[in-house]
Parts: sequence; structure tokens; C-alpha cells
Amino acid sequence: MSFINEHRERFGVEPICDTLQVAPSTYYAALSRPASARQLRDRELKVVIARVHQENFDVYGTEKVWKQLRREDIEVGRDRVGRLMAELELEGAVRGKTWRTTIPSALAARPADLVDRDFSATAPNRLWVADLTYVSTWPGAVYTAFVTDVFSRYVVGWKVSTSAPGGRDRGGHDRNRVARARLDRRGRRRRRGRGRGQAHAPPCGCHSPPPPIIARAGLPRENLAYG
Repeated sequence: MSFINEHRERFGVEPICDTLQVAPSTYYAALSRPASARQLRDRELKVVIARVHQENFDVYGTEKVWKQLRREDIEVGRDRVGRLMAELELEGAVRGKTWRTTIPSALAARPADLVDRDFSATAPNRLWVADLTYVSTWPGAVYTAFVTDVFSRYVVGWKVSTSAPGGRDRGGHDRNRVARARLDRRGRRRRRGRGRGQAHAPPCGCHSPPPPIIARAGLPRENLAYG
């Protein structure tokens, strides 16, 4: 119903209902239907949740808001508090800092997208996809680089490190080894019986793309695609 309410002025109720295969009478009946007990309770709780969040300098998250409501003898489930806070667009303060693994450059030259956004393969070793992500931990971010075979979903190789790729760490070591180290050994396992394939890597950014990975694993450098 919210979708229809949002777009009714532009498209009209009946065309939207026809597209969604919903009778217009069902929509109008829902508009005239009185609010349920759950909806009424949600409205009451939203007011209380917003008050608790504001009284605590807008830093309380779901857990602390829920515990404060329990201290005030307000019976409500934790998941319900989380849902209502999401609807109110309220969130707690997050300790630490956020991390970016990729900073795209508008000036960097990028190879053509050889796969044309078609991430399917008819046999193993025809198309690999590579990516870099991170997981936040208490000591800091842990970076993970991996390459996956599209056909078999087999993880060709992966590496975990506390150093982001690109540049050098405090010991002077090349950080791009995060995206190379184990892929060399894993790639050798795939050499037997391989065909001519392609590899798809994430867009150019702060970390170097993985042509060395593909070359050492047996895929030609010219078969590396970005997107």
C-alpha cells in the first residue's frame, strides 16, 4: 500500500493496481480499514523510543534503548525496538571509524569490460571474478581478497591480512601481496585442463588490480576485465 501511496499522483491508482495485479477495491478497503492494535501500539512505542533516544544524546542503539524501556517497565521485544528505530531512522553511535577499500579515480585508465556484464560461464576456468572486502574487528579492519570461479563457485584463492593493499606497510612490505599471495599457489591447481578464460576484477581504486594474479594463475593479461 505504501508503494501505491508514493506513486499514485504520478501514475494513478488503477494503472498501478493493474500492474501489481491487485484489485483497486482492495487498496481502498485497506485505506479505510481502522488501524490494528499492533499498529496503534507501534505508534505509542515510537514516541517513547524517540524520547529515550533524544534524552541520551542520540547515542543509544537498539540494545541500550531496549534496556532503558525495560527499566521503565515498558514491555517490548528487542527486535521490535530495532524495527521501530529503523522506521524512525534512529541509530546509535558507532565506535571506531569506517573503512573504504576502493576510492575510484576518474583519471585512471581502465581496460574494457570484456565480459559485457555477463557473469555466466559454460565451463570451469572460463571466467573468474575477483574482489576485495573487509571485516571490522575490535583491533581494526581485516582485509580479505579472493578470486572465485563463476561456473563452479569454487574459491580459486584467497588471502586475509590486516594491511590494506596499495602502498607499503610499516615494515616496508608490499601490501599488494594481500591480493596475490595464496592465489599463486591456488592458481597452479587449476592449470591442468584449463581453457582460455577471462577474469573480472573490481573497478580501479586505491588498491591495485590483480593482473599478476591472473597471469601467474594461467589466464592471459589481456583477458582481464573490469567493471
